[in-house]
Amino acid sequence: PLILANAGSGYTLNANIDVDEVKNLISGFDYDGTDVNHGFGAGGAINMVVNQAPLAAGIGANQYFIVQMNGVPINEVEEADEAIDGSIDPVTGRMFYRGTGNCARDNSLAAAPGGAALAAGTSNVNVCYAANLIQ
Repeated sequence: PLILANAGSGYTLNANIDVDEVKNLISGFDYDGTDVNHGFGAGGAINMVVNQAPLAAGIGANQYFIVQMNGVPINEVEEADEAIDGSIDPVTGRMFYRGTGNCARDNSLAAAPGGAALAAGTSNVNVCYAANLIQ
């Protein structure tokens, strides 16, 4: 679980950490035993990875702590994207998103695939935020 569930690979926990005692530390999000879930729109899973930022995002090829929220209404994402990156763009910036699929990681060895142009009428997206620069 860590702070968010389904952290994926790309990091290891210190041997002295008892994973059975790790709890969700972010209030307002429910942990169902497998995923930490958000409440935007119909809700969806929140995932985190430590991964290389997508090249198209234009924020450098360094490792970032990337948070992905699935199934977020596009109007909420676009509002946040403009506030964070200064413009609405699903591909470029620290916030990137796509209609379907994983924007944070294809697999444990791949760089984040990033955002993608949205089909007309897309109402919910999987959104990623490259939060903290790790290295």
